[in-house]
Amino acid sequence: MTDCDVEALQKEVDAHVLFPPESDFSKVCSCDECSAKVKVLKEFEADLRDKQNRVLELIDQQDPDLMNCIALGAASYWTRSLLDRLHRELELLYEKSGASRTLKRSKSEQELIDVSFQISNMLIDNKLLDKIDPVEISGAKYSDDRPLAWEIKSGYVWYGDTRFKNAAFEIIKKIEEIENHHENDKKSAQEEERSLDPSISKKHIDDQIMLLKKLPVGQLHHDCQKFVPKVARALKADNDINSIYRIMIIIRRLFWKKYQMIDSSTSNTNEQSHSWSGLKLTLELLAEQANSFRELWDKEYDQHFGPYEGSDSKKQKTNHRVRAWWKNA
Repeated sequence: MTDCDVEALQKEVDAHVLFPPESDFSKVCSCDECSAKVKVLKEFEADLRDKQNRVLELIDQQDPDLMNCIALGAASYWTRSLLDRLHRELELLYEKSGASRTLKRSKSEQELIDVSFQISNMLIDNKLLDKIDPVEISGAKYSDDRPLAWEIKSGYVWYGDTRFKNAAFEIIKKIEEIENHHENDKKSAQEEERSLDPSISKKHIDDQIMLLKKLPVGQLHHDCQKFVPKVARALKADNDINSIYRIMIIIRRLFWKKYQMIDSSTSNTNEQSHSWSGLKLTLELLAEQANSFRELWDKEYDQHFGPYEGSDSKKQKTNHRVRAWWKNA
């Protein structure tokens, strides 16, 4: 399939039309058997369009939840990354003082890290994020090359889109104040041409770690458990609907491509044309795909999506936004 074919196929999928007027199967065969099968497929097409409208309407309503899920992942990742950075700062401190020591995480620190990974894995497993950290998506991967003060300040960004931002901001501000005091102590020592007592630095870092453990990562996890499944379900339903559109459109296009190459003189009667043209097999394949999708919908989605109540213009806008989301996710 050429790039042009792929682009044309995607346009048809986005248009949500399985059987356009120019692909009227009755032009090939209008017998009762074929007409009945085509009628059932047309009914499926209308039902499929209604299902997609219902899904897109729910996605539009869940847009804040989707953004919240991404924010939850970014906030938990930042918390984990800053904890790692503070531990590295402690290790460097021990190295400079000539002490050889392997730092072990406390139970509460390990619990924070475990919950953070649970959040990331939940987002990845539900295909809301690729298998990379959410902060890397934004081009802001953490690095020890950046000042620690910068890393701390970035927490305002990552917690800013969560409903816990006020509580988190208070904690981040205190961590930031400790870092400012630490930097001032370093400057004072430099001005006095002396080394800063390692115990002072250790006290600053220990205090920052204690505050960091108070960040609401557990609440982030609770929100993820609440929002991620329903957001992921809606996006998956939309993707499954577009997949069935794509499969059935390909089957229909292949039939017409082959049909145009057939010499109609090989047919005997119109009643038999569904056999020699391959229409009978095509309609059977289309019906098989339609039935498979119905089974999938009844099993996984039907109970979660109510009747469509939005306008066509609203549905169109949501459709474009969802297409962009899947393209970039």
